[in-house]
Amino acid sequence: MVWDISPIAFTLNLGSFQLPVRCYGLFFASTFVYGILIFRYMHRREGRPVDEVYVWSCGSWAPRSSGRGWAMY
Repeated sequence: MVWDISPIAFTLNLGSFQLPVRCYGLFFASTFVYGILIFRYMHRREGRPVDEVYVWSCGSWAPRSSGRGWAMY
């Protein structure tokens, strides 16, 4: 048995530019979404404002992680 699954989930057609979206990219991006959902749940449970989740996650991690991602590419 040979498993030959394409890593490309789907392709976005943006005019004349085609952008293939890979499965592992979707999995990686989904971890951020699930992480924010978990932190929102934890903040609600502790009685803290849910708005702190977005400030903490996007404000402090996004600039640093995007710079490191481009450096590794």
